[in-house]
Amino acid sequence: MLCVSAAVVVVVPQAWLRTLLGAAMGVLGMYALPRTLSSFLTDGDHKLWAMLGMSACWCLLCTLASWRPNMPVQRQAWIEALIVGMGAALVGSPLWSAGLFMFGEVHSLTGSEADYLASLNILASVAVTVTLASACYMPVRWMPLRAPWFAVASAILIVFTWYVLSLSVLAVVAAVSLTSGRRSLAILCVVMLVWRIGSFYYSLRVPLIDKAMLLAASGLVLAATTAFLVPVTPRNNDAPAAAPARIRFACVKPTTPSALAILVSAVLTLAIANVSIRQKGALTTAGTTIFVELKPVDPRSLMQGDYMPVGHPGEC
Repeated sequence: MLCVSAAVVVVVPQAWLRTLLGAAMGVLGMYALPRTLSSFLTDGDHKLWAMLGMSACWCLLCTLASWRPNMPVQRQAWIEALIVGMGAALVGSPLWSAGLFMFGEVHSLTGSEADYLASLNILASVAVTVTLASACYMPVRWMPLRAPWFAVASAILIVFTWYVLSLSVLAVVAAVSLTSGRRSLAILCVVMLVWRIGSFYYSLRVPLIDKAMLLAASGLVLAATTAFLVPVTPRNNDAPAAAPARIRFACVKPTTPSALAILVSAVLTLAIANVSIRQKGALTTAGTTIFVELKPVDPRSLMQGDYMPVGHPGEC
């Protein structure tokens, strides 16, 4: 199916259909690679390796498009459609690896607990290395990013990648999209990055207090970076011109109305969270405990779950 999709991309004239086929190729590749990798990897999260493998293929396509700017227009069109479609599939790949709401990370690691932790540390090390390489690649291609504020933001992303491994794939797509001027794909990738970092709060690998402290510390560091490291004067430097759509970069501090809006939003968020915590604490301390008698019976259907009806008083 992957080969058939690639052949159809060359034949069909519609750009939107080529893009959809490119996305289908990305999805098919991520589903096909785990079966291939399972023959070589005895232990590991094959989904992450498949996502990274498809990211490498996508980067090769982007490199081909930038190295051969004088190729025929028709060939440029179907390569660009493949890039956009496969890039969108990679941006959505965390939905495949961690579920629809991305509450935590689902791993297919097997073996004892020690083997599990060792394999998980290897995967985390690979993911961190990929994110670090993406962070180093962007300032090389884009001069305004050679600044302390970008180094701080990259360091925070690398820290979160240790816990949320799929951030490495998003970092690759974001780095290549931003530096090549693919604005729509870059915006989609940044939105998914924010969503994926937010879902870290529901990860079961880290205690709740540690997650809260890490998120709060990251917010404070980013706030301090914005206040002291981000330049006041705008910069209107263009991204590299090798892209189909150019990105204009402006690095400015928030104005007074936007700063007030951010402050009010932060206060409301903290207020709502603390009111909810207070209510749940009051329910725990002053609530009434209710015991319901249950009577196990032969299940009519395990899937329907009606094998524990409420027992009547006096019945065993």
